[in-house]
Amino acid sequence: MTNDTIRNRLRANKNNFCAETTLNKLCDLSQKLLELAERESQALIQNDSVAFSVLQDDKEILSKSYLKASEEFRNNIGAFRRANTKIIERLEALQSQLGIRTNDNNKLIGQIHERAQSNTNRSLLLAKEYGGSKRARFAKPVTPNFPNDNSQPVKQEEQGGM
Repeated sequence: MTNDTIRNRLRANKNNFCAETTLNKLCDLSQKLLELAERESQALIQNDSVAFSVLQDDKEILSKSYLKASEEFRNNIGAFRRANTKIIERLEALQSQLGIRTNDNNKLIGQIHERAQSNTNRSLLLAKEYGGSKRARFAKPVTPNFPNDNSQPVKQEEQGGM
């Protein structure tokens, strides 16, 4: 074996190791995103907006890490073709599950949005109907009666028993 052949094999092994490391990282991130999406589903089902909001912050952090790893994947696509097929299959399965869960969550969010919009429209219509049928009554302002110079209000009895 020549030195060039040995170098090429070492380079290929290094590329495969890097590819497998990146694929494993993508799998781990996909698994975490899937778990987060499942918790997100539970928050949506339970109508827990606080938990849902907190999960959005976590999802943003994970998504940034995933984006970085996927860019590395795209930049070295050739090396990934020679990577361990079991890791690639695992990643594909996780991606499929994540896609399904994300679509389900988006449907839930759409349903919540439609209900909220419907409730808001109903409330606005009720307020408009109520406003059109009832006249607003405001209390008459009470103005103190100051008949003498010492600026003391006159009591009701002093005004003639109003």
